[in-house]
Amino acid sequence: MNKVARKLRDENNELELGLSKEANDVMTDIVVYIRSANISDLNQEIVRRDIDEMLLEGERRGQSVAEVIGDDYKAFCDSVICEVPQLTPLQRFATLVLDALLGIIIMLAIWTVFAPLRQLSSGGAWYIVTVRTSDLIEGIAIIAAAFFIVGYICKNSFKPKKAVFAVGIIAIVAACFAAFVLLPNAVLLNMHIGISVLIIAVLLAVYFVIDKRC
Repeated sequence: MNKVARKLRDENNELELGLSKEANDVMTDIVVYIRSANISDLNQEIVRRDIDEMLLEGERRGQSVAEVIGDDYKAFCDSVICEVPQLTPLQRFATLVLDALLGIIIMLAIWTVFAPLRQLSSGGAWYIVTVRTSDLIEGIAIIAAAFFIVGYICKNSFKPKKAVFAVGIIAIVAACFAAFVLLPNAVLLNMHIGISVLIIAVLLAVYFVIDKRC
């Protein structure tokens, strides 16, 4: 998120303090839903600002949320989002790269933090980060579950679909279990913990550079 988007986000947070509890509850669902839209962070905050101002003006006139934006909040959000410039293929690709980088950074951080404990318990050198097949499977499963849960919550903030959520989690668990059974638990990588920390630092730098430009 670039500087302008962050500034507008902070202003929106302050603006929403003036809303009633009813409007704040609705705005929470709206903001969550907007996060899944195919628009930039800045445009997300612009849409959010416009809706905030509509609700605040409506409350000054004594109107409820439904009277201002209607009963179907999802349809209202979709109609507003359609009027906003969508992400270009390049911007969308950059978003996917950011998600992939974040996943890799999380996995490397987990392996690096727990490597000394694992190595000492097995009699190995504490400064060696060992990555096995099982580690990779667990990392991918955790990250997949995290992204699925976040995506599910964002896209279904107004009307949660429990069956879809259950099927998604079951599919991730089943794939993880199948990988554990079918793949041998071989050592994939051994590296010095210092190299692992350096890689994490470089990836974080790349992540923040791309994020600021998006």
